[in-house]
Amino acid sequence: MARWVRHTVPRGASCRQRSSDPLCPSTLLTGSPTLDVQTRLTELETKLTFQEATSDTLSEVIVTLEGRLEALEKRLRLVEARGTGGSDGEEPDPLDERPPHY
Repeated sequence: MARWVRHTVPRGASCRQRSSDPLCPSTLLTGSPTLDVQTRLTELETKLTFQEATSDTLSEVIVTLEGRLEALEKRLRLVEARGTGGSDGEEPDPLDERPPHY
């Protein structure tokens, strides 16, 4: 991992006079970044791309799981309705029940 180093310019000297310094802010802003900065930028772009792909994948998984959850909740309501004898409180029909040995 890169370490940040405090960049100081001697009094009376400008950073442009030392343009070979890769940490010189003017070197970084001239449009020709150093190899280290270009490498770091490429790594950050790569990580961002993977994070976006992961985020998209996770969003799709969430949508799928929400659909499955809704279907399961619907089935649960149906099972509960059968177990309580229907939504209007009547007793279940004995002919619809399974024998105990099943």
